Amino acid sequence: VPSPGATVGPASTSTSAPAASAPVTLEPAPATPEPSAPPPDPTPPPPVAATLSLGDGPPLEAEVGSYTIDGFGSDSPWLPASSLEQIVSVNVGSELRIRLDGDPPIEQWSVSAARADDTHADRLIGLGDGDAAPQGDAVVVAAPPAGDWVVMASVRFAGGSGAYYWHVIVTE
Repeated sequence: VPSPGATVGPASTSTSAPAASAPVTLEPAPATPEPSAPPPDPTPPPPVAATLSLGDGPPLEAEVGSYTIDGFGSDSPWLPASSLEQIVSVNVGSELRIRLDGDPPIEQWSVSAARADDTHADRLIGLGDGDAAPQGDAVVVAAPPAGDWVVMASVRFAGGSGAYYWHVIVTE
C-alpha cells in the first residue's frame, strides 16, 4: 500500500526469465479435402447402323462414317473403296434400298456416289435426295451407271444423323 503523498506509477519490470508454462501441443491442421476426380465421361451410344438391300437378297451392313446420336458424335472424311470391307455387285438399273436399324423416322436424306478410284469424292454424282420418310420406310434409289463405285447415304433422323458407305460394282 503506498504511503500518503507517494506517486503511483507503472509496475516495475523484471529482467528475470518468464515463468515456465505448460508444454504447447500443436494440433495437425485439418486435412484439406482433395479435389474429387471428375465423373467419368458417359459412354457414347453406338451409331445407328444402316443396311443396303437388293431385291430378295440379304441386307449388307454399311460402314459408318461421320455420325451424331443423342449429343455425341464422330467426324470422318469420305471413306474410300479401299477402306470398305464388303463389295456388292448389282446390275445397271437395280434398286438400292437403304434402311436404318431400329427404323427411326428419317427427317432428310441424300444418296450420292463417287468412282472407287476417286478417294476424296471430288466428283460426286447425286442418286437422289428427299425429306422425311415414314418410320420404317426404306430410302430407295437407282444404282449408279456401270462401274466401280462408293455409294454414300447421308441421313438425318430423329435423334441424330449418319453417313453410310458401301462399295458397289455395277455391271451391264
